[in-house]
Amino acid sequence: MIILAIALLSFLLIVFIFAMRGTSEADNIKEVKKEMNLLESKLIAKRTELHSLEQAIQNKTIDRKSNLSNIVNQVLDIYEQSNIKIPIDIIEELQFINLIDDKQVFDYIENQRNHWKLENNKKPYRRL
Repeated sequence: MIILAIALLSFLLIVFIFAMRGTSEADNIKEVKKEMNLLESKLIAKRTELHSLEQAIQNKTIDRKSNLSNIVNQVLDIYEQSNIKIPIDIIEELQFINLIDDKQVFDYIENQRNHWKLENNKKPYRRL
């Protein structure tokens, strides 16, 4: 009877150990999946950051002929295709201004064109 109780107790202990082993493996699998999801989200964030850095480098690359950045050259090409002439003063200023994207370049050029238009519409105070 005692042997039967010991055998039953050892059987239950073995079953409990295997059951605990199975739950710990399931917990490990859940933890690994969580870690994989976290790493995937970090990977996506790093890819996005890399893409934005590559775009910034491409925009900052200077053309040796015009001494302007590629993004400025692209915007000036659009003005040229539209048959809009940009004063050389504006183009010279673009060499020294660090504009990041094409919208900033467009905004700057349009602001300067508006300024030039207002300046050229002035009339002298006295006439000779």
